[in-house]
Amino acid sequence: MQKFIRSAFLSSSIIKGVFTQKKMILLYPRIQTFKAIQYFSVQTNPPEKKDFSDFKQAVDKANAIFQAGDYLKARGLLSELLKRAAEYGKESLDASVMLYYNLAVSEQALGNLDAAQWILLQGIEFVKKHYGENWYDLPTFYTTLGRIYYAKGQLEEALELYKKSRELNSLNYGPSDLSVACDLEDIASALLYLGRFEEAHKTFEKCLEIQLSQLEENSVPVARTYIFFAKLFKAQAMFHQALEKLGKAVQISSKVELPPPLVAMCLVSIGECLVGLGEFKQSLEFFNKALPIKIAQNGPDHPDVGLIRIFMGPPLYKIGKTEEGMKSILEGVEIIKKNYGEEHIDIAGGYNDLAILFKFQGRMNESIEYFQKALHLYTKFYGENSHMTFAVLSNLGVTYMEANKLDEAEKYFDQSIKIGKKIYGEISPNLATTYEARGKLFSLKQKPKESLEDYQTALNFYQKAYGPQDHNSLRVQKIIQESKGIH
Repeated sequence: MQKFIRSAFLSSSIIKGVFTQKKMILLYPRIQTFKAIQYFSVQTNPPEKKDFSDFKQAVDKANAIFQAGDYLKARGLLSELLKRAAEYGKESLDASVMLYYNLAVSEQALGNLDAAQWILLQGIEFVKKHYGENWYDLPTFYTTLGRIYYAKGQLEEALELYKKSRELNSLNYGPSDLSVACDLEDIASALLYLGRFEEAHKTFEKCLEIQLSQLEENSVPVARTYIFFAKLFKAQAMFHQALEKLGKAVQISSKVELPPPLVAMCLVSIGECLVGLGEFKQSLEFFNKALPIKIAQNGPDHPDVGLIRIFMGPPLYKIGKTEEGMKSILEGVEIIKKNYGEEHIDIAGGYNDLAILFKFQGRMNESIEYFQKALHLYTKFYGENSHMTFAVLSNLGVTYMEANKLDEAEKYFDQSIKIGKKIYGEISPNLATTYEARGKLFSLKQKPKESLEDYQTALNFYQKAYGPQDHNSLRVQKIIQESKGIH
């Protein structure tokens, strides 16, 4: 039984393992209202015995359709077969487990996250009842359920499920198995978005250590981990380090064919880093390469397409294409809303970018309104001490300062720095930006001592992160010299 189930799971190319493209299948699956679909639980005491061979052939056919990616057709067949499984008693247990899982993934692929979540929970209870708490493929259910919570912004719940998966895989296969490396990648990604950067860094390092001990560096799993590792550096505004990791993934792609979703993710991440470095025209080249890949794979109204359109907004208006930039962001936000509704974490990013654009146009009241909307969503989904909450508070401080509302600006800068110290430690380029902005605020409020202290703190952070010749370091150094009367 175990050999049959495990080989069937691995062949779906969705479950974790060396050949799976984890998180690439449905990074942002669409959420639709879960209309109570009546799936029947499997019973083991049927009223009469039926020929199992016909049922097994039907299951194989449905799974083949599922593996071919025809999820709509597969969903109907799989749900009917799951209802019928009760007719075959214990003989159908193995098939029933597979039906639960493939049915849940089909619902996920069709954007029905609530339905997929319900089916996975039912499947987990079924597995525990018939195979025990430590059944060796139970982690597959935990991980997939974790990704659904992850997509819905329920990061703490996702993290707990990823940890359960790692615990069981370590127990059943050993702590250095590749399945454990996959769990570590999931855990690190959740820690990243929870703002627990030091833990995330160590977890990514451990993941790579396991992978490189058993795989060639030129492999899809290693490339994927480099791409996710880069997100950690990007979140800390360490763009050069992020590009170094992404460069390794690009090198692997020249020797091993990466799946299109992974290629698109790498291109988008490079584009985001280039925006952070002020290379706006070059960033658009990478976004424009990623966009047709996602449209070809998922269609023009997929959330991933919406995200890329949002990402393209800021560099467009930075190069003078203000109206085009606003249009791109608004189109992206509408796509996200169409899939997720009015409140979703990805919409927060669109609101944040719209707020920046309004500020760029001098429309301060509208800028503040959209920053507040973004702050509400980031706080709701990530909590008060996340790196995105920190960033929006800092942006609000700058906007209030430019609107000449200096006391309000100081309040938001203070909140931002307090959160920043919790998640970044005492030294970070992200904190440097906020200290620099507050230094300007104190100068406007005629507080030269406080202003100089903040500018010096910002300079120390910039020099440590980027070096003394970086444009940020040189800019702040010049401000300090001018404030001291040094020419």
